[in-house]
Amino acid sequence: PVVKEIWKQRKSTSTKGVKFLQDNARPHTHSDVINYLIKAGIIIMPHPPYSPDLAPCVY
Repeated sequence: PVVKEIWKQRKSTSTKGVKFLQDNARPHTHSDVINYLIKAGIIIMPHPPYSPDLAPCVY
């Protein structure tokens, strides 16, 4: 359901595809979640395991 809504909203923009930047939280990195996102055609952007110089506001 969430992925369908994302694709629906993205159709109105000129940007192609969806990229997902995850924060390495266990629920986000579970193999079921990763496989679901891959099957949905979402590109998963890796995030460093821990990097104090990268603040969330940088994104």
